[in-house]
Amino acid sequence: MTAPTPRSWLLTRADRDFAAYEDALAALRAAGFGVGAMQGDDPAGLRFGASYIAKWRNLSDTACETLHGVLSGSPRFGPVRIDLHDACPPEAALALARALATIPSAAPDAPAPLTIGEAVVKFDVTPRTLRFWEYRELIAPIRDGQRRLYPAPVLARIERIVQLKAMGFALEEIRGLLDLEAAGDAGVPLATRITMLRERAARLEDEQDRAERAHDLVVEELRALKVADEADEAPAEPRPVLIEGEAHAWPA
Repeated sequence: MTAPTPRSWLLTRADRDFAAYEDALAALRAAGFGVGAMQGDDPAGLRFGASYIAKWRNLSDTACETLHGVLSGSPRFGPVRIDLHDACPPEAALALARALATIPSAAPDAPAPLTIGEAVVKFDVTPRTLRFWEYRELIAPIRDGQRRLYPAPVLARIERIVQLKAMGFALEEIRGLLDLEAAGDAGVPLATRITMLRERAARLEDEQDRAERAHDLVVEELRALKVADEADEAPAEPRPVLIEGEAHAWPA
């Protein structure tokens, strides 16, 4: 199996000012990335194939959504960090990995933790949901003062919770499944997980059957109402007009 291409890198060269920053710029440009200018504590936007990117503070929300990554850290003293987004093309990530492989001070690094705002966007949930899962001890974000930060292991757990909720499992069932998954894919834990999934599949099939029966009843009711409505709106037959001096044979 081919190892996944790293998407986060840390450059630590410090033999002179701006050394790590210049190494990062050289690798990014060699890989075909456009790089915005870093100013103060602001990061710089990255986009594969771009010729110009505005300073971070001048980027609109729409422009930020089109970025393929960010360059952050201290340009002068280092270290600096490159983080590629999920939207970054795989060939761009691979080109950057090859360029950085020639730089001794560059090493793959774990992705930066997400803030709660970034996590809710990533998983399409609400801040209230994440706080509730934390209250129920399903997840344990890092606390930085009043801020919640979600490192990679917590993000993976959130992703799994979202998947299990989409299958229709309740939170307590999800807690049990997560504990079983942590215990490994062998013996009793695996057998219990299989049983829970089979039971859930059976319930979903039953719900689907009942939904189909309800749908058929609704369609039949609509059809009957449509027939009745059309009958009410049908025009009455015109009454015959008698013309003086003419004889008419009326139906019995």
